[in-house]
Amino acid sequence: MLRLRLRADLTAYRLRFQPMSREQALTLIERTRSEIVELFPGKGDVFDLVLRPRFLRIITEWSAAATSPSRP
Repeated sequence: MLRLRLRADLTAYRLRFQPMSREQALTLIERTRSEIVELFPGKGDVFDLVLRPRFLRIITEWSAAATSPSRP
C-alpha cells in the first residue's frame, strides 16, 4: 500500500509542478495506472474510480490557471 500511495503522490506532484503538455500528462496517468495494476492485478477499475479523477482534476486546474487572464 505504501508503494501505491507513493506512486500516486509522485504522479500528483509531477502533474502540479513539472511543465508538460496535456498529452504528456495523460501519458503519465496511463503509465501510473499500468504500474499500479501491476502491483494490484485486477484493480484497474478502482484506479479509474479513485485516482484518475484526482489526476484529471489537477490537469483541469492547471489548464484553467494557465489560460486565465492575469490580474494587473
